[in-house]
Amino acid sequence: MNDNNNHEIVLPEKFRPNHNYDLIRIGKENDGGYLVSKKSLNNSELLISAGISWDYSFESDYINLTNNRVKCFDHTVNSQHYFFTWLAIFLKRILFFSGYKKIKSAFQKIMNPIKLKNFIKRDEVDFYYVGVGIGDERYMSLKEIIKRYSENKKIFLKIDIEGDEYRLLNDLIENSNQLSGLVIEFHYVDINLEKIKNFLSTFELKLVHTHINNAGPISNNIPSLIECSFAKNPEILGDFKNQNHILDQPNIKNKQNYSIKFK
Repeated sequence: MNDNNNHEIVLPEKFRPNHNYDLIRIGKENDGGYLVSKKSLNNSELLISAGISWDYSFESDYINLTNNRVKCFDHTVNSQHYFFTWLAIFLKRILFFSGYKKIKSAFQKIMNPIKLKNFIKRDEVDFYYVGVGIGDERYMSLKEIIKRYSENKKIFLKIDIEGDEYRLLNDLIENSNQLSGLVIEFHYVDINLEKIKNFLSTFELKLVHTHINNAGPISNNIPSLIECSFAKNPEILGDFKNQNHILDQPNIKNKQNYSIKFK
């Protein structure tokens, strides 16, 4: 594994956007926010979000910007277990005087299930305790979800499913005609580089942004986590400049952010 003092990370040329596009940032600061084509959002009629956990900032911003419906899919959310786990941690930190910041952080975690419940209650939101991918009865394929829940609308798709995204690539290619945009987090990039390159070569939508998620380690100068944004017919603002976008932020605030060299 390379030293994190190395600022420049190497990715193949396929990961390089062709132009500078009409990017805006939606979602919260640092981890949870993504750069996407504004036009792809405006052209969408529905957001399908695969993998939400406790962070719905992207979904909330999407509603505020478009007034469209959001359909969220996540089978991992267990509010009761999460609440009581963090309640125990909160009480322990108070008991042992762990410091204000740690106590405050634990209290904020306790509130997450309550905040998520309030978000799910919004009229614009449908939440399904279903995973996206393949497996047992807890999962549905992306193809089936689009067929059952898209209502033949133009979809903006967000995917963050901790490594299972590779199971969705064929469905993404086959259903690209119904997508206005996509943001996807790729995990274990160093061992799946060829799969991603093949997807980039085949997928109909344009790659508009590539960002290294600095929460993951770097192996042989290749990141293990990247975020890619795609759009159908995005607005071109100029030539691509091989440097971090002005709206980019490190996922982990106090950890080094990386720039990318494409070759």
